[in-house]
Amino acid sequence: MRQCAVCNAPVTEETPAILTMGGFGHPRYLCAACAARFDTVTEGREPDAIEEAMNRITADLAATGTEDEAAFETVKEILDTAAVRLAKIKEGTYDFSEDTETEEGELDEIPEELLESEEDRALDEAEEEKNKKFDSVLNWIWLGVAVVAVVLFVVWLVRR
Repeated sequence: MRQCAVCNAPVTEETPAILTMGGFGHPRYLCAACAARFDTVTEGREPDAIEEAMNRITADLAATGTEDEAAFETVKEILDTAAVRLAKIKEGTYDFSEDTETEEGELDEIPEELLESEEDRALDEAEEEKNKKFDSVLNWIWLGVAVVAVVLFVVWLVRR
């Protein structure tokens, strides 16, 4: 049975939230309660609710005494970022437009190394044209081979 990486509660959801991926691609799952707390920490607008969620996550993690380095480091990073965010919210200087929501599985922005350039498109088109010509020539050659085979077969049948 799967357990929450923060509070060790059983994870009963069919598709639970994943905190991080550990060694060999093993996911570290979150129970529904912890996932909701992380949502509050990263997207909440009320300072008291954010602070309460941060305290609860910290207490749960300390109570379980987890030795999972991947989960611990991920929680630490999230809470460090949340602490800075919380301080800005309390000061009144936080810009909530920074909390851009995206559809599940959608990227905020495509990384530059994955963008296709004009040169890449031109090379792809040139290669596609070359492959079409090669296929055409190869098709004619196979047609010629087939015709020769049929003629030889007919000649063989007649001579027999």
